[in-house]
Amino acid sequence: LNVYFKTNRTGYDNIHNADNLLLNYLTEDIYGSSIKYRSAIVGAEYDDYQSNLVPYKMLRYYLTWQGNYRQKLLFSINANWRDYKIPTEETDRLYKDINGMFSYAFNRKSKLDLNIGYQSQQGKQINLDLFTARLKFSTLIKQLTLVVGVDSYDRVYLDNQKTNYIGAYIQIIKKFKY
Repeated sequence: LNVYFKTNRTGYDNIHNADNLLLNYLTEDIYGSSIKYRSAIVGAEYDDYQSNLVPYKMLRYYLTWQGNYRQKLLFSINANWRDYKIPTEETDRLYKDINGMFSYAFNRKSKLDLNIGYQSQQGKQINLDLFTARLKFSTLIKQLTLVVGVDSYDRVYLDNQKTNYIGAYIQIIKKFKY
């Protein structure tokens, strides 16, 4: 169990002839707690950020888990949930994301990699749903590396801008010694 407090106080007192978009001061207090069990960490933070530009209060939950299984499967999973309360704006902002990486080694020469991610943003003029994925197989044949992969993403921005993409590629790589 980890409990922590971080603080930051910065002031710029002697600024002359500057517009209101210049940072005059900031005060930030972060209160947090996390629990670590083996290779997983789960935590929560409260961030009270005050400044003359964009003050906010944020609540964040997060998860990090990484490890391996019998030296063949490597994995990493990261997730965040951040809820911003911004008094200067009409709506609050909510950010959610999760990312995963998985790599499986068939042998010393061949492996399969998978990277996936999802990101969501909700708030005034920032609504976004984005899913990305990449699958890649690589193998060493004699002195050539062969890579075959597929990339994909699906994006919906501001509820009316939609983009879908799927692409495949093949790479043949030869490394020369100098």
